Amino acid sequence: NEYKSYLSMSEEGLNVIVVLGYKLNNNGTPCNILVERARTAAALYHSLEGNTRRVILPTGHGGTSYVTEAEAISRIIRTEGNVPEEDIILEEQARSTVTNGTLCWPILRDLLKEHGRCTLHLVTSSFHMARSRYIFTLLFKPLLEMNKMSIVGHESLNTFATTAQADEAKAKEAQLLEFLESRQHSALEAGVAQIQQDVYEMFKTYV
Repeated sequence: NEYKSYLSMSEEGLNVIVVLGYKLNNNGTPCNILVERARTAAALYHSLEGNTRRVILPTGHGGTSYVTEAEAISRIIRTEGNVPEEDIILEEQARSTVTNGTLCWPILRDLLKEHGRCTLHLVTSSFHMARSRYIFTLLFKPLLEMNKMSIVGHESLNTFATTAQADEAKAKEAQLLEFLESRQHSALEAGVAQIQQDVYEMFKTYV
């Protein structure tokens, strides 16, 4: 597991809390899994008080006509978590974990240009963490190697109604991770190439 060697617990500089979305209920309300991710992010935000700037970055579209996953997260962390709106940046187009990473990159790139370095706090459910961490670490590997970014995982509670549902989700995640590790996912590989080029342009003196 090559990606694990680049993980760090550093909290220096800018802290960006990336909250991964999850499908909404049919009526557009957030499901329990998404609520727990949002609550975990809000608690983390307040635990980092006193550090350099803190930003929460909810990501996810969701495909409903009611509200995006990112906006649903934002509402929870503002109303329940007392996180000020000015510390929330939404990414509302992603429809997969891979695009969570690739579509967050333009926002992260602008923050890095301003701050030079960041710790990316990745918030998702425990059943989803291994695949999410693999994707984000692969995408941002050049920044990790240059010590321009650290990645820290924060697992929220799983709230499946039954053990069978939980086991099914874990099995599906294991299959998806195995496919990603085969390096045949075209969108992921395109994202890796694009971010590598962008990082070179940003930090030419470091490469």
